[in-house]
Amino acid sequence: MLFSNKKDIFILLILSIFAFLSIIWINEVDIMEARNFITAREMLQNSDWWTTTLNGQFRFEKPPFPTWLTAFTMMITNSKLEFILRIPNMLVSVFTILFLYKTMFRIKKDRLFAFLSSFVLLTTFMFIKIGAENTWDIYTYAFAFCASLSLYIYMQENLKKDLFLTIIFLILSFLSKGPVGFYAIFIPFIIAYIFNNPK
Repeated sequence: MLFSNKKDIFILLILSIFAFLSIIWINEVDIMEARNFITAREMLQNSDWWTTTLNGQFRFEKPPFPTWLTAFTMMITNSKLEFILRIPNMLVSVFTILFLYKTMFRIKKDRLFAFLSSFVLLTTFMFIKIGAENTWDIYTYAFAFCASLSLYIYMQENLKKDLFLTIIFLILSFLSKGPVGFYAIFIPFIIAYIFNNPK
């Protein structure tokens, strides 16, 4: 069984990497990506990872976590190529797919169900689209989604590690785009859970 799970994860990993690598070098840079790239570049130029700027002007409209990852990628690769700077988004997307598989398997104890759930996410157009762009969206939604999965597992199995993961994912979601992920995914999940589990 363990070998079979690893086989599923390997297949999902290969499919995910192929799906994202096939498009991250094609898309043109849009205005949101450009803002993130410029802010990350100025973060390195100014050696200031806390005060974000855009063309020399303070920019506090968006939380810094995605820009930190972009700046870190610039720093370790010494590259400003768009497809290189989109790798962090791709990795977060791939992580979300694999995390969904692990969670669904824990819930249903069914490899096929877990695999198909992850495969549906992998083949969802909007997920692929925002996962291939270096913007704030994929981070806040992916982490809020993972927080919802972790909280559900915690409420079923009552393991502290799942509660800890929920908190970590919520913090990362908030650092990515404020409370947007809470409103869009996490709070609706809690409401749906309460309605389906009135006791």
